Amino acid sequence: MVSVLDELSELMDQVSGDYGPFLMEELQQRLEFVVQNFNEEVQDLIKSSFEDWKNKDSQLRDLMAGDRGKLQIPKSQPANEKLENSSTPDFIKDVDFGPLRHK
Repeated sequence: MVSVLDELSELMDQVSGDYGPFLMEELQQRLEFVVQNFNEEVQDLIKSSFEDWKNKDSQLRDLMAGDRGKLQIPKSQPANEKLENSSTPDFIKDVDFGPLRHK
């Protein structure tokens, strides 16, 4: 058993010497792909949850203002929209955070 492990170790050393740069480049490309997919999925989830919150918040504000005629069920938006890379996403640029306060 020990001799098999020694032979395997020698083969791994040889492979890493001959194919190391190729394997590292392939690994880097695959990791970049995984990270890019993860970032896109997180952005989509955040955008979706923020849009849901914005709809609920506006309905709550309309309800509190006594304007029940404006309340509508929000229509679902297509999920295949492409997102643009920017420092602040468009879907949160103009949002008024915080509770509704009466003056």
